[in-house]
Amino acid sequence: MSEPQQILIDCEEARVRIMTLQGKEEVPWHTHSAVTDNIFCLEGRIGIDLLDPPQTVTLHPGDRCEIACRRPHRVANPGNERARYLLVQGGGRYDFNAVAR
Repeated sequence: MSEPQQILIDCEEARVRIMTLQGKEEVPWHTHSAVTDNIFCLEGRIGIDLLDPPQTVTLHPGDRCEIACRRPHRVANPGNERARYLLVQGGGRYDFNAVAR
């Protein structure tokens, strides 16, 4: 089994990680107060659900999605096989604010 994340950079203004989601696994609904997420699909499929306005994005290897700070979102692996993505976060201090759904 692979590590769920590999930290490449972690400082006050930026975080860069490789994230691994097993089949049907997800990162729950949340927002960031000051951080913009850039998600680059590396392997498998990555599903991103967003609110305000509602939107669903599916990424395949090589695709990217930018999520503005304060926009509610979740990231999921809709498939049965492992999926991996590069997560680049910047623009401010990192926080994870759960959103009830």
